[in-house]
Amino acid sequence: MSTVLDFMTQLAADPRQQADFAQNPEQSLRAAGFAAGSQEARDVLKTRDFAMVNGSLTLSDPGPDPLPDPDPFPGGPGGPPHR
Repeated sequence: MSTVLDFMTQLAADPRQQADFAQNPEQSLRAAGFAAGSQEARDVLKTRDFAMVNGSLTLSDPGPDPLPDPDPFPGGPGGPPHR
């Protein structure tokens, strides 16, 4: 598991994982793949502070779409309507 969002999604859906996290958050995070390199993510999750966790989920620009959809309005915003 690589992201805070992935971890939280699985945690929300799995009562056993919730109990494990409540009992030993550090072990649960390591088992989920948060290694030493992700110390900041582990620290945020262990706070159980909604505002801090939510702030860590800020999404960044993923970059250009590798499979762009066709333009529904060829010719730009003023182009002919789609029929």
